[in-house]
Amino acid sequence: MGSSVVKPMFYTRKQVSIMSGISVNNLQSMAVNGRGPRCFVPRDNKLVLYPRAEVDEWLQGKGGHCFVECMPLGEMQTNSRPKSAGRPSKKDQVARRKRAGA
Repeated sequence: MGSSVVKPMFYTRKQVSIMSGISVNNLQSMAVNGRGPRCFVPRDNKLVLYPRAEVDEWLQGKGGHCFVECMPLGEMQTNSRPKSAGRPSKKDQVARRKRAGA
């Protein structure tokens, strides 16, 4: 007797994360921004499901929006904002007090 493996019709976000190497949080962000494989939440359920066929195509780079296509490494935005001019550090506060008292 040959044993056959039955593949699920849907994957959870955790399963897609493991298969793709993309964190669960990044997959959630991708879904919110309309990237990555199509997903849905069944009624009365908190579990996000991804259709197997779409995930398989997406992982092979044939369908949907591939993460690499959406965010090429060379075009990823970096946080280049200058340090906020909020509250001075403890070191700066001590130095200012020394200058004021001298």
